[in-house]
Amino acid sequence: MTSPSPMAPPAASAPRIERALLGVATLLAAALVWLAPRPPMVDLPQHAGQVAIWRDMILGASPFAGELRINLATPYLVGYGLALPLAFLVPATDAIRIVLSAAILAFVFAGRALRRETGADPRLDWLNLFGVTGFAWAWGFYTFIVAAPVLLVVLRLALRHARAPSPRASLALFVGGAALLLCHGLMFLFALLAGGLLGLDAWRREGFRAALRRAPPYLALVVALVLFMVARRMLVGPEPNDGVVFGDAIWLRPITTLMHVWTAAPDGAGLAVALSCVGLAAPWLMGLRPAARGGAILFAAICLVLAFAPDYAMGTGFLQQRFALLFLPLYALMFRRVDEASAPLATPAHVALILAAFAGLGAQAWRIVAFARESQDYATVAAAMRPNTRALSLIFDPASEAAGHRAMYLHWPAWHQAERRGFVDFNFARFHPQVVRFRPEATPPVDETSGWRPQDFDWAGWRGARYDYFVLRGDAASLDAFRAKAPCPLAPGARAGAWTLIENACRN
Repeated sequence: MTSPSPMAPPAASAPRIERALLGVATLLAAALVWLAPRPPMVDLPQHAGQVAIWRDMILGASPFAGELRINLATPYLVGYGLALPLAFLVPATDAIRIVLSAAILAFVFAGRALRRETGADPRLDWLNLFGVTGFAWAWGFYTFIVAAPVLLVVLRLALRHARAPSPRASLALFVGGAALLLCHGLMFLFALLAGGLLGLDAWRREGFRAALRRAPPYLALVVALVLFMVARRMLVGPEPNDGVVFGDAIWLRPITTLMHVWTAAPDGAGLAVALSCVGLAAPWLMGLRPAARGGAILFAAICLVLAFAPDYAMGTGFLQQRFALLFLPLYALMFRRVDEASAPLATPAHVALILAAFAGLGAQAWRIVAFARESQDYATVAAAMRPNTRALSLIFDPASEAAGHRAMYLHWPAWHQAERRGFVDFNFARFHPQVVRFRPEATPPVDETSGWRPQDFDWAGWRGARYDYFVLRGDAASLDAFRAKAPCPLAPGARAGAWTLIENACRN
């Protein structure tokens, strides 16, 4: 009989060591938003600005309140609602980062609970970290990330209800689904898709009556969705309907999904795909095989979304790409737990999975620290703007080399709204699901297309006279082209790197 190596940890301590490592990795993921004063997340300045101006309107402290209205009929209510009370205690930027950190922690814990519900192998809990700092994180889809742990809770309730339908299970599923509806519409639709697949599985195995017994909470949720949409139409107006764009061909989507698990940019695609492939291969190399029916159904649901959902629909961009967040966490649910008495405590594949998780998070931390240095130039411009002023964002060069993202600075001047009670156009208040929206009669001409195309600036058409400041990022030629369109001389003020602040000397 071979004795264990004196260097190997005792059998009882090995799982404890792994749990401790998983805890460290989870805390690292949650801490990433704190590594830079302004995290490299494209839309985050706009979301922080929404929270800040909502708070200021409640306090009666916003000089722009006459142009705006509060929209509580929003599927983003939970995400913004969690940050709002914190914004009365700390700056809005910190409030939204606290919620993001909590959402990442909750996602990992909810993923572990869902894994236990399916009976999947606990060694695959590491896959809950594959995606939390990927495409949705880089684009700053704040409300989507906050909704993710709520979705996992709802999926757990759906599995319980599918296994043993009862009035109590139906009520719990309905309450969870209704909460999800107020978190994010896309997550809510995904939960309905997963529930539909679970119902089809019950029909296949037990017959139509069995499927019918499981239908009431989903029918009630569909009714809730219809009532919510009717209320929104009455209170807010019709939903945008500007077409559907499918995007990448189906055969390309597996590769882009593997990339989007860890990044939104092609710059880091090689490492991202390699790390995701480690996550895909690890269960098989650990000797596991798909055996958990409920987990397989949930994984089928995410595969359907990633393969067939459009890139753009219902006024929402990057629709399917953001769901890479769920790809590997739901993949893990398929693999039935191995009896710990007979399973090896650590295999090369298991170790590789752990190292891949740390490598992905470490690479992200490295990029964020580099971005913190790169983005210091904006702080000079931000400090020169007076509070309670209005600015026009003109980002001729939105790319960040440090973050490896072509649009990272697209909404960066919106930090003025989050940090100094200012207001910045282009503004998310134009978008239908936002909690703070423009009044119809006060909606400015600067729209999303204008934000992407600052070279189209027109003084009269864009109402240039109303702005206190113009915030530009670009080269000298871009600055000169803008100044040539003003009706009076505009002298550059604070400048740092590619950033230029111009105070409006032509203001009415």
